Amino acid sequence: MPYAANYFDFVGNWWTRTQSIRTAGALPFQVALVETLEPPVYQRVARRALHLHELGMSDRAIAGRLGVTDKTIAKAIAWAQSRLAE
Repeated sequence: MPYAANYFDFVGNWWTRTQSIRTAGALPFQVALVETLEPPVYQRVARRALHLHELGMSDRAIAGRLGVTDKTIAKAIAWAQSRLAE
């Protein structure tokens, strides 16, 4: 058997692995974020948009007040509410 050394040591004793195999998920990993980008517009206006929404303003009125589109306001409110649910 050409691969017998893999299973038995040279004296004939059974060889077992002394440490478990480390998978990629078990390896420690750290990274430094050098360049951070500015958050998207919907995240920047989310707190104010949610506050105005809770006061009863429509998405269109909030959009006009904050200078963005009503679609951005809808996305901002949904994002802010999902963050509060966490």
